[in-house]
Amino acid sequence: MGHPTLDPLAARLETDLRRRFPDVRVGFELDDDGTWMVVVTDGGAPWGSASTWFESDDVLDDAGTEGLMVDVATTVFDNLWPDDLHDPWPRCPVHGDHSLSIAVHLGRASWVCLHGRSVSARVGDLADLLELRGGLPDGWESVAARLARDFGHDVVLTAVPPGFDPAGDLIAVHVDGAAVGSFGFTYRPSDGPAAVLRDLRQRIEEVVAEELGPGRHP
Repeated sequence: MGHPTLDPLAARLETDLRRRFPDVRVGFELDDDGTWMVVVTDGGAPWGSASTWFESDDVLDDAGTEGLMVDVATTVFDNLWPDDLHDPWPRCPVHGDHSLSIAVHLGRASWVCLHGRSVSARVGDLADLLELRGGLPDGWESVAARLARDFGHDVVLTAVPPGFDPAGDLIAVHVDGAAVGSFGFTYRPSDGPAAVLRDLRQRIEEVVAEELGPGRHP
């Protein structure tokens, strides 16, 4: 039994979980009491099911839908995740020693690093985050932090699904929570980390300066 609100959420979470479990399936079922349950199986073997707060006649706006996505994903990780798996997953592609968390970030249910919110990707787009962030040199995340200090505004970088720019990955720039622009960026290891970070900062400065206007940036 499907539901127009729940089915897309199941597809988003299933897409990300398949990064680790190729045969995983995520779905929703109504129990005998009329409660919507999230159900997870892997290769036919059940992880189990858990209840959600969603009711069939609920009409959710975008914020409510993204909040439900966070709650469902959190329920799966807290209550249905296999007991014998203890390694961090998905592993933060910047710090490498902890898992990403799920939270509403910039209005979307997202994978985020709690140690630096410049690392984020919408639930359903985990592959884009891991591929983009895994290719950049250590220290790239500090570029956003330094820009936030220099500009006096909150500057956040967000991975955008590939396909918009055939020349490379697309990085969206948010200032004080509002999307202000984006640019294509391709990391070439032969350039060296220092050169890459200088180029990355310059590109972000151009986007942010255009938004903030003359005299409001370094």
